[in-house]
Amino acid sequence: MKTPKHATHATYLKVPGILISQYANYLKVPGIFISQYASYLKVPGILISQYASYLKVPGILISQYATYLKVPGILITQYAAYLKVPGILISQYATYLKVPGILITQYAAYLKVPGILISQYATYLKVPGILITQYAAYLKVPGIFISQYANYLKVPGILITQYAAYLKVPGILISQHTTYLKVPTIFIS
Repeated sequence: MKTPKHATHATYLKVPGILISQYANYLKVPGIFISQYASYLKVPGILISQYASYLKVPGILISQYATYLKVPGILITQYAAYLKVPGILISQYATYLKVPGILITQYAAYLKVPGILISQYATYLKVPGILITQYAAYLKVPGIFISQYANYLKVPGILITQYAAYLKVPGILISQHTTYLKVPTIFIS
């Protein structure tokens, strides 16, 4: 897979996949677009914006005002515990949530509710899900591993690291050096 020699922004990527860039609104490549200008995006995909509550485009809406959203999608807010709208609830109080969804909390290790568990103690988790931790390199549990030491991981999954360019494991590589990646994957720069 060959990429432009000096491509430093996802807008220049020619590889289809998940593109994350502050210039996503200018992207012509299909994929998941994440931008601070998502409210102005005309491209279909996942729109993440601080103005998500005003979005009229279907997709995943992430907003601090998610509790007021009337648009269907994934609602992410620190007040998720009070949400009555179905979706993915992300809250520091997720352990107290009674609403089904994806629970993200620093106390995920103690969660007994099924879902995606994100915790700095993920290595101790016994509950199946997506484990995100800075110690992911030591994880023996299958899932999505996000770590600054991801280049040492031997476990298959989604590896996110600033050294992704050196990764030999297949997965989704997120790196500031993606232009140097030789591994077939989704490039995020």
